[in-house]
Amino acid sequence: MKHPGAKIGNDVWCTLLPEARSIIEGMPRDEERIFPYNPDTISKNFTDAYKLLGIEDLHFHDLRHERISRLFEMGWDILRAATV
Repeated sequence: MKHPGAKIGNDVWCTLLPEARSIIEGMPRDEERIFPYNPDTISKNFTDAYKLLGIEDLHFHDLRHERISRLFEMGWDILRAATV
């Protein structure tokens, strides 16, 4: 997890849902990174997709808020949700 004021020593432990762990364990491991994709490519594909679908004013970061809302709907408390 990246701290906005530092670039070194930002390793933290976080909770992985079973579904997330299953995805990670199913990924081919050709290199050290779990998801060896270029961030710019992911961003461009996301932008292209929501424009193609006619969705206005959607940002990749909005997905984070959506997921946190789902965790609360699942009964998670604030402290546990903050670890994700």
